[in-house]
Amino acid sequence: MNRRSFLHNLIATTIVTSIYPDKTNAEVPIAGYSKENGENNKPENFNQIDLSSSNAWKKDIYAGQQSLEERLKETASIFDFIQNKEDIYQLKNITGIEIDVSKAFDTAISSGAKSLFFPPVPGVYVLGNMRKSIPFGFFIYGHCRKPYIIKGDDSFNNTGTVIRLAKDAEYIFPASSYIKCQGIVFDGRNRKKPFLNHHNQIRGGLLEDCGLYRFSIGVGSYSYTSIYIIRCSISDNVHGISNLIDSKVIDSVINANKGRGVNLLKGANNNIFINVRNEWNEKENYYSDGSKQNIVSGEMSDRSGLSSFVARNGGSWLISNHIVKRSGRYANTESPDSSHFKLAGNNSKIYLSNVLTTTGVDDDGKGNISPAYVISTEGKSRDNIITATGCDFTGSLKTPIRDESNSIITNIICCLGIEDSVNSGIYQYTNGKLHIGKIIEHICVKANSSTNIRHVQTSIKNIIKNQPLRWTLEIIGFDEITNAPIYYYIPLIIQKTQEDIILTVLKEKVDCYPLKLWDTVLQTTIEITRENTLNITIKNNSANNYEISSTLSNNA
Repeated sequence: MNRRSFLHNLIATTIVTSIYPDKTNAEVPIAGYSKENGENNKPENFNQIDLSSSNAWKKDIYAGQQSLEERLKETASIFDFIQNKEDIYQLKNITGIEIDVSKAFDTAISSGAKSLFFPPVPGVYVLGNMRKSIPFGFFIYGHCRKPYIIKGDDSFNNTGTVIRLAKDAEYIFPASSYIKCQGIVFDGRNRKKPFLNHHNQIRGGLLEDCGLYRFSIGVGSYSYTSIYIIRCSISDNVHGISNLIDSKVIDSVINANKGRGVNLLKGANNNIFINVRNEWNEKENYYSDGSKQNIVSGEMSDRSGLSSFVARNGGSWLISNHIVKRSGRYANTESPDSSHFKLAGNNSKIYLSNVLTTTGVDDDGKGNISPAYVISTEGKSRDNIITATGCDFTGSLKTPIRDESNSIITNIICCLGIEDSVNSGIYQYTNGKLHIGKIIEHICVKANSSTNIRHVQTSIKNIIKNQPLRWTLEIIGFDEITNAPIYYYIPLIIQKTQEDIILTVLKEKVDCYPLKLWDTVLQTTIEITRENTLNITIKNNSANNYEISSTLSNNA
């Protein structure tokens, strides 16, 4: 049933109550009809209602217990408020024609309508010059098909409900604290303006089954935006999403944006991306500069121009059950940007669980194969953290980790393509080998001098009284002149008493190479303190220099 038939039937069935409120069985005279002779005669004392006039929608016409005027506010169409009949005709019949309906939108807001329907038409609605702010909870809806990529205005033909930004407008909708839209394709025309009002912080809203194309920012703004995005397509903008806070993006596609897919700056925290495909953006797919505690779960990140995920200046990502493919499409293979995950600045964090990485070229077999690395850092970075469990890190051309900072904190366990690597806490792993604390490397034992090595261990204070522990001190290195290897393996027993910590060296189990070198040329003294420190002194009585490393483990 179309809208005109619905209104005709509705009025025909309710007008009796309006005109004869006290006569439930009243016989109603019908315009142009006589009951006596069945002929067309003009009724007496009856004012015929012209539904095409502005007087048709009066409050004395009822639909149930509310006036028809109030009823129509709940189901209003933009066509109800367009004054020019020719505009409606062109929207319905001319593909791609642009008709500005901003005044009609203002009129709809002023009428008190609670929602506004934009029927799917061949033409394009133009908005952006409205004066009225959208009231809280106002619902704007239509029906659309969302294009995957945009090649020009023709890409929007025959896609249903399309609303395009007016040429001289700053944004489609006026400043508002809440926007709720469903089933509409939004077009920013030339990527110069954002979709939302960038002067104010937007709090709360919903975009469902919508498309957002050719804006400077598809969803979000230069200020913060809190919004739910469900089953949307965000493509061909400068940045797809920017500066969301406390938001959710679900079952959506972000692709082919000229900048970043997701761009989150400091303060844009606590966002969740669930089953979101983010791909083919010219820069990073997910970028966080100081934005913390953002979650990505499910689906895929593919063919980013630079690194797929970047955490910078304290930013953080928590990523699970996710596929990361072919990152760094435009990056030099010698650059940290040729990686799936990049950490930069200080105190940035990326947490990975069940993440699969792969390399590859473009879909047509062309382009550079990438990336060179799974994880990378920048040279001036400090105290950045990467943790990973149950991941596949085989997706790199060179090495899984490129740490230019030499300070990355890793906690990588049970991942394909890389040995277990844990360099924080008491029990750590290096190249799959378990040890206590850090390995102290690149120690130079100079000729005819003494060198001190200190293993600081927080675990010593937690030793149970009178319960001995077996540790092993391993010193390994080489002669800097001959490159001949040297090795010293020292089993230890450590026992905590009421007064002190007792260190016992199991001399009969000491293993060393060359045999004549240790305790003659290189004399070693080991001490332990209650301040959680194991002190080693090595005295070199030769004219040669030695470079060594020292490792403490519990596999004596």
